[in-house]
Amino acid sequence: MSSTASLAETLRSMMRRPDLTLTPSNLSKLSRVSKATIVNWLDGLVEHPRRWQDLVKVADALRLAESDADRLLAAAGHASIAELHTNANSAADQLLLLPWRATISPVALPLARAPNLLPPATALIGRAHEQAALRDLLLRPTVRLVTLTGAGGSGKTLLALTVAAASAAAFADGVWHVSLAALTDPRLVVSSIAQVLGVGELPGLALTQQLADALRFRHMLLVLDNFEHLLEAAPPVAKLLIAAPQLKILVTSRAVLHLHEEYELPILPLALPDPHTPATAAAIERSPAVELFVQRATTRRAGFALTDANAQAVAAICTRLDGLPLAIELAASYIATQTPEQVLAQLARGLDTLRGDPNQLPERQQTLQATLEWSYTLLDAAARRLFIRLAIFMGGWTIATAEDICADEHNRGHQFGHWLRLPHEHPSTLDTLMTLADHSLIVRMESGEGTSRYMMLETIRVYASARLRMVGEFETIKQRHTAYYLRLAEQIEPELTGLGQVTALTYLEDEHDNLRAALQWAIDHQQAELACRLAAALWRFWLIRGYLSEGRRWLALALVTRQALPAPVEAKALLAAGRLARQQADLGYARAYLEAALALERERGDQHSMGFVLGSLGVVAYDQGDFARAHLLHAESLAIRRALGDTWGIAATLTNLGEVARQEGREADAQALHEQSLDLFRAQQDASGTAMALLNLGQIVRQRGDYQRAIPLLHESLRLWQQLGERVNVAECLEALAAIAVAQDQPVRAAQLGGTAATLRVSVGAPLA
Repeated sequence: MSSTASLAETLRSMMRRPDLTLTPSNLSKLSRVSKATIVNWLDGLVEHPRRWQDLVKVADALRLAESDADRLLAAAGHASIAELHTNANSAADQLLLLPWRATISPVALPLARAPNLLPPATALIGRAHEQAALRDLLLRPTVRLVTLTGAGGSGKTLLALTVAAASAAAFADGVWHVSLAALTDPRLVVSSIAQVLGVGELPGLALTQQLADALRFRHMLLVLDNFEHLLEAAPPVAKLLIAAPQLKILVTSRAVLHLHEEYELPILPLALPDPHTPATAAAIERSPAVELFVQRATTRRAGFALTDANAQAVAAICTRLDGLPLAIELAASYIATQTPEQVLAQLARGLDTLRGDPNQLPERQQTLQATLEWSYTLLDAAARRLFIRLAIFMGGWTIATAEDICADEHNRGHQFGHWLRLPHEHPSTLDTLMTLADHSLIVRMESGEGTSRYMMLETIRVYASARLRMVGEFETIKQRHTAYYLRLAEQIEPELTGLGQVTALTYLEDEHDNLRAALQWAIDHQQAELACRLAAALWRFWLIRGYLSEGRRWLALALVTRQALPAPVEAKALLAAGRLARQQADLGYARAYLEAALALERERGDQHSMGFVLGSLGVVAYDQGDFARAHLLHAESLAIRRALGDTWGIAATLTNLGEVARQEGREADAQALHEQSLDLFRAQQDASGTAMALLNLGQIVRQRGDYQRAIPLLHESLRLWQQLGERVNVAECLEALAAIAVAQDQPVRAAQLGGTAATLRVSVGAPLA
């Protein structure tokens, strides 16, 4: 009898781990080897599988070290990883062996953005026990998922961010914060996580699987903030934990996720002063609730201090507010103009009046609701109006957007300015915003462009939104909001292909939650034309930033009632749907959408749109390998664009024709076309167009043996793609440079470049075509 354990015994032992036990079903999903095959191995029905590739996929899914992978292969009668690597003939087989054979660490080329979590600007007070407990859970090897639960206003987010930031050194790949408060659709959770991590969406694979693949070897902490309204997204979270054994997730939510791996840590209100002890400064100063009140009050009035004279009032305020941190902060904001005794008197009247809330909220939530109501009643009429109208924003706003959407009609500008304009018409809006910030009802943050943005905590926003409905203004302000973001999207669209491309993309990213909210309102109210115009204006943003599935879903919803649409709107929406479908390699749908758009444009005689649609159809024909048809479509597009003087369109068509020529073996023609395209894109200062033309020209020049010219072209393209975050094109540049290194007899450099490119492709699920 052989001393080597059987395949069934070896695999079964490897599937049992200290932190989890994998089932055949889970292992099948992770490895993409059929469940039936894995079951046959485990049952001993197949002892020596013919395909070593399936065994390597399973070893990779199990994250086995090379020695353990060799044991699994030996049990099945196959050679070791090293021997397989030596004898592997195809690029596909080499890619399967990459986890054990990579020649360069993935860290050499960033696979995602830098971790985005910074220590909170606000200090955490009075949570020493909770901080220690949470840190202990996060650092415990067997704990993968921790959920902080508690009422709104209990301080879950601040606790999570404080402990996560303090624990960052324990996670090799950093700590990442994903705010979910602005989302309304659970299907957008995975997309939001992927976008924060920089995982682009690619054809042929579900985004959840791509995200799982990207996280597989990552040792990181993911903070998912405000999950309670998105509980249907819990299963994808579980899948990520299964796929990535070194991933930990910290969730803040008012409700648990009900996942098997979940550890719940309830966050209770802050400890209150002992009611049986006389309230002196010395007796109550160590109470966490009092400490928070004093700290926040001091920021409002520099000379404030806890004394024996005001200690009783401060203790009573904290007790009346049940120790809820948010309620205490709201009350402390009024110390700027009132004494603790005055605040207590105001607060007592407000809470006593409102404790019998007809909504039958739990007692602590009634307390918070009453505190918010009290804060609201202390505002003047203008501040009240602005406060509740600001609840319409999702993900924050700028001063300019607050002016355009929320100001009273006589103060609103009737001309929509540039999207990066500074507010100046009505300084009263800024003054009122400062008042709301002073009362802790809104918070200031920095946007991607360094300009000021403001937001509400979700608990406050929900209250303000309810108030907005009570006064009957919700639909009016929502219509203003949707109209504003339609104008914004249509104004910014042309700048997505020129000098301001990066700035425009960053601005749209900042406003993405508001754009989503506007789309949802238009669809819910069956405003098909508005929804199609908005979605069609955003398709290039969705494409460049990787929101492919989300963009396609919005367009599909908007096009449901397309029969009633004006032809120009329908054609543009069909074009957008076709472009996104093509990017996901859904070529049948892409061609159908684009041909429908072309028929409408031919009927209308819109030459500019015809040129664009023809070019898009040419790209689809190229993808389908029909180079003759691609050439005809691009040639027709080029003729139209030349007649119109459309420089950007001419540049795009020339580089597409260059690629067709390269595939057809017309190398000199291909080089000339790419050179013309590059000159035009440079003149337009279009970063992505320039990068693509550089890459295409570098490839054809390399193919023709002119390495001295190809290398700087590819280096410049690589730099631009890195700036834009287009990692698949980064990999293609590295592969071209690796091919040059091979031709120049530089095997070590070739291996390093090729290994990095291959690792990068694995990280985003984009194998070589």
